[in-house]
Amino acid sequence: MSNQPYLQDSYFDNMPQEISLKRWQSTVNVVSEIFDVPGAWIMQANIKGVEVLVANESIQDDFPAGIAFDFNVNVYCKTVIQNKKTLYVKNAEKEGIWNNNPEYTDAGFKSYLGVPLQWPNGDMFGTLCVLDTNETNYPASFIRLLWQLKELIDGDLRNLLLIKKLKKQSVTDELSEINNRFGFIENARQLISLAKRSRMSLSLMYFDINGLKIMNDSYGHKMGDFIIKTFAEALSKSIRKEDIIARLGGDEFCFLGLHQFDDKGETVKLRVTQLFAELTKFDERIKGVSFSVGCKSYDPVNGFDIDKMLSETDCLMYANKKSIKEAQKLKKSD
Repeated sequence: MSNQPYLQDSYFDNMPQEISLKRWQSTVNVVSEIFDVPGAWIMQANIKGVEVLVANESIQDDFPAGIAFDFNVNVYCKTVIQNKKTLYVKNAEKEGIWNNNPEYTDAGFKSYLGVPLQWPNGDMFGTLCVLDTNETNYPASFIRLLWQLKELIDGDLRNLLLIKKLKKQSVTDELSEINNRFGFIENARQLISLAKRSRMSLSLMYFDINGLKIMNDSYGHKMGDFIIKTFAEALSKSIRKEDIIARLGGDEFCFLGLHQFDDKGETVKLRVTQLFAELTKFDERIKGVSFSVGCKSYDPVNGFDIDKMLSETDCLMYANKKSIKEAQKLKKSD
């Protein structure tokens, strides 16, 4: 989500569950009653322009939520959004700068009072505003009241970001910045359900970085952390957007994706191998660090759950690790 004006997604099209739209609706209804005006709105500056997000119930037939003004149109709210300041127009007829504002010329709204709605970092979300077809002369207390209501809505936006941040932290591995085990399980269940409904197969891969403990003991945990982050980067760059990856803990990672080709996971494995080698070749201490992998395709998916699938590919990974160690021993004996 971008917090820059006009780059935000439309909340009218997809209102976050964390925001109480019912409370916002009650707010604009009360505002229209207190100010005794026909129109009170919460507007959002988004990719559509300046969009009515919430309209007071008495005006919804004529100016319903969802209508949007192109950002090139000289509406009152655009000025608030650009200046990040309260705008009070007592009578547009007397100001002469609103003759190309359809709110005034077409709808007859002569008076406007609007305050900016802002994200915690100060970026604009939109406006809370009241409009009247008559000239107004609000007392200072009314303007302060609208500002107090604005701060309550700003608080909702602040809580929205906090909740999203906490949710992200709960499913994201702090070091590698990809899914943790919990995030992988949650996303994997959805992908498995999709595969079952669509009768598609899945490929699951289980990775383990070889010799990480030796690296930690030899060069310190900073080196081990670097290897983990580098492997996560190689894995991230080797997959499609719809695929799921995670750090399951320690030096263990996994991949789950819809199976498109009968390559037994070789394509992903090759990509990760090449990228991991490329990203570590600049340090002689870790040049050539390898990994073990277990891979299995599930077709059909029915009858399997993610815990069982992880257990099976984990066993395959350890078998691969064992074969690598045996090959290294034979090479040394030669």
